[in-house]
Amino acid sequence: MARLSVAAACLLCAFTSSARAQTVLKTERCLSGSVIQDRLLEKEYVAGDFHLFYSLQGNDRLHHTGDSNGNGTPDSIENMAIQLQAAQRFYSGALGLRSPLRQKVFANAGQINIYVLRKDRGKGAAFDKVSRERMADGTTLPCALKLIVDTSVNPLRNVTPAHELFHLYQYGYGVFKQRWYLEGMARWLEMPYRDSSKGMAAAAPSLNCPDYANASYDAAIFWHRYAQRYFAPVDVPAGLRQLTYTDGSPVFKQSALPGGAMLAPFFDSLFRASQQISQQQQVANTQWTEKMQRSPQFSQDICDALSAITPQRGAAAR
Repeated sequence: MARLSVAAACLLCAFTSSARAQTVLKTERCLSGSVIQDRLLEKEYVAGDFHLFYSLQGNDRLHHTGDSNGNGTPDSIENMAIQLQAAQRFYSGALGLRSPLRQKVFANAGQINIYVLRKDRGKGAAFDKVSRERMADGTTLPCALKLIVDTSVNPLRNVTPAHELFHLYQYGYGVFKQRWYLEGMARWLEMPYRDSSKGMAAAAPSLNCPDYANASYDAAIFWHRYAQRYFAPVDVPAGLRQLTYTDGSPVFKQSALPGGAMLAPFFDSLFRASQQISQQQQVANTQWTEKMQRSPQFSQDICDALSAITPQRGAAAR
């Protein structure tokens, strides 16, 4: 009887823990958005999960309007879609990450909308809320995740679309928005799209994770060197290496991401940490304020999630 009671208690404990996890892991409601409420993007280009909205007139007029194949769609828009779909296949296929549209938190999003707008600052932005956007003419779009890409971006020389898409993957796995994690890791993930001569050749001054808590894009060297030291590389599949832009140039400039095998287990670990901290804070994942998400106090939790999946030094990938 005692054994049965212990077993029952353990089962109840496991059930309670699972129930608590469910209460803090909620789905984002589809909110009314305001990103394009004063804009009119009269053109739409659809490529799989991606819907690209752009304009050929007015303040948000596309900068690069050349149409080399004469199909009626500017090359820059086609190339943006090519880059996004290639990145999605690399992130979800080769790296084994769950697509944002397959995450419970984003279950109400049916697509990913890319708004090509004139930005006063920066080249792109990614949002962690599901929204139904409405344009100035009253056109209402379906519930979606969204990215903004500046009208000046030329995907042949700029990987902003792939960079911003990776942020959606990060948002899908956890509540954290520390810049050294968000921007540093996303910058590292740009490597396969860049010429090898533009890779991260410099040695990281430290592989101690907490040392980078105040960094931003420059934390990319930490993620690169740490992953390369302790984890195996992930090849860019042959099918992806053959992908080209409209001018015939390859989308992927390198054949592998050194240390890429770190990503899937790290994000699984971060997903668990995000739930545990939400339980401790008694705040559901959808209720975290922007200030909480960016708080430096959670940098150590990100480092702990990384440490939890790092092999022993003697077994590290070389």
